[in-house]
Amino acid sequence: MAKSKTVDVKTKPPLNGHSRLLDNYPGPALLMAEDGTVIHSNDKGADLEVRLQNGTVPEIVDLISIAAAENAVAAGTVSLENSYSENVLDVTVVPQATDDRLVVLVRDLTMERNLRYIVSTIRGELDPHNMLAVAARATVRVLSVAGCRIYRQNESGAFTIAAEYGNTQGLDGLDNCLGDINDNSPVISINIDSWQVLTASTNYRQTINGAFSIWRHDKGTPWDDDHRQLINEVANHLGITNEQVSNHERILALSRTNGITGLLNRRAFCEEELPRRFSRLSHSRQTAALFYVDMDNFKLVNDVHGHQRGDDAILFLRDMLIKFSRPGDVIARLGGDEFAMWLDGVTLEVTKSRAEALIKASREMQQFSGSEEKPLGLSVGVAVYDPDFGEEPEEMLARADAAMYVVKKAGKGGYHLAPLPEPKSG
Repeated sequence: MAKSKTVDVKTKPPLNGHSRLLDNYPGPALLMAEDGTVIHSNDKGADLEVRLQNGTVPEIVDLISIAAAENAVAAGTVSLENSYSENVLDVTVVPQATDDRLVVLVRDLTMERNLRYIVSTIRGELDPHNMLAVAARATVRVLSVAGCRIYRQNESGAFTIAAEYGNTQGLDGLDNCLGDINDNSPVISINIDSWQVLTASTNYRQTINGAFSIWRHDKGTPWDDDHRQLINEVANHLGITNEQVSNHERILALSRTNGITGLLNRRAFCEEELPRRFSRLSHSRQTAALFYVDMDNFKLVNDVHGHQRGDDAILFLRDMLIKFSRPGDVIARLGGDEFAMWLDGVTLEVTKSRAEALIKASREMQQFSGSEEKPLGLSVGVAVYDPDFGEEPEEMLARADAAMYVVKKAGKGGYHLAPLPEPKSG
């Protein structure tokens, strides 16, 4: 075991010039005699004085000895354990040219190191949806805190949890405290249950777009300025990340939805939504129904009343289909006047009842008609999904489409139930 190295702490009156320089230094700073006696320290040097006296920082004592023996600047990086984590210190010992005194200057690199690590971890994640989760994990690991939570603020101003990591027990009240964050108090300290929580707002272009929280067990020691500064710096980067995630979601939504209705478009419905639901139903063995909805005489609405009236009719049908669906169902606009409605877990009887009610309700669309002779209405093809038949999504869509054309050929304004598919052998 290494022998303990200590320094005597016998404070003597300092020279005024040295005193002013040390007191203005941002980190721990000591003025020492060549024999190791501490002559003066600034306010942040008190802990270092005690550690030197107790012999718990032998690396710093070695640097002091080298500088004194060689009469040259000695510098190095020292690791120092504290209550929660390990600090990294940059230590410089400077011999004075006019006397035998030494100036010891210490700069804490811990927060800079931690910030670089967290930021580089965020930037190293290419998928915007994973950036926040990666940031939460990195924060807990590098700061040795109990947990971390990252929020995003939606358009209504509510905070929603975007990512979290670590021990979250007993933090149910944290969400309700986020309203205390504002431009005048960007970082706040909160005590919740047995936790000490430090929370900062995340901002983009001087507008709050979320929040960033870390917590540790309450041991009576408050968060220091370094932690406040660090969480504020990380929050600044997370504000940009929150905006990147929002932009990614907006682009994704634009690629998946129809601009006028906000419903899924054909690609998203046929290539993503239908296969996902088929996969789920193949395991649950439930039935479902697909409505292929086509507007009758829609072109005449645009020709007679203009495209704005046509858009109004489109939105009217969208709202009507929403009323006929449930939160677990899905509606899509497949094309100009073509829509699809998927109803999960419905029986054949319920499917027929819904189709009849939809045709009855569609009579209200006649208010948009281009002429009384050719009223605006609906032709609906309905296909029922049964997992026992092993049908593929495109095959079911084709059945519903064919059933819709049966209605068209029969005079429009009704629905037709497609026959079940032929069972697949094997």
